[in-house]
Amino acid sequence: MIFSSKSVMYTLAGASLACAGLLTALYGMYAPLKDSKTATPAPEAVISLQPELITAKAAIVYDPVSGEVLFAKNADLRLPLASLTKLMSADAVLSLNTENASVVITTENLRPSGDWGFKTGEEWRVSDLLKFGLAVSSNDAMAAAANALGGSVVDRMNRRARELGLEQTYFFNPTGLDLDIETAGAYGS
Repeated sequence: MIFSSKSVMYTLAGASLACAGLLTALYGMYAPLKDSKTATPAPEAVISLQPELITAKAAIVYDPVSGEVLFAKNADLRLPLASLTKLMSADAVLSLNTENASVVITTENLRPSGDWGFKTGEEWRVSDLLKFGLAVSSNDAMAAAANALGGSVVDRMNRRARELGLEQTYFFNPTGLDLDIETAGAYGS
């Protein structure tokens, strides 16, 4: 089933509200204001993280206000990025200001795993493909948006990772899908 761009926008708006609610629940009244210099300082941490209780292979808690890493477990461990790859794909596509360009869906776009109901020959705006691809983690939408760049999208993603100082991050495709049972579509730490 194909969703209209309007329903994608509503999905994104709902996701934004959910994130805002989560941040409010986490920060409460201590959430940073527009001017962080006048924000009420957060109280001392009321919970401490015990590494042995964290079952994830790696974890990090980062305070974006202070820039401080509050907790790290295997922060330098290189792991598969999976669908996080789609964020870098969107960045690469948007860096070319192609969001208003149109893309015709091809059979090549439909090869990645996942069927969101796209049909060969449909025409979509790149911005709508990106919104849809990020909102529902659609591999075929991200593949179609990436194809708007031609074959250079993965190279652009890897260059951008270097620019951001992500030295242990490497992309093999724009979706994050595994290449085979032993090789992930992207790695990073």
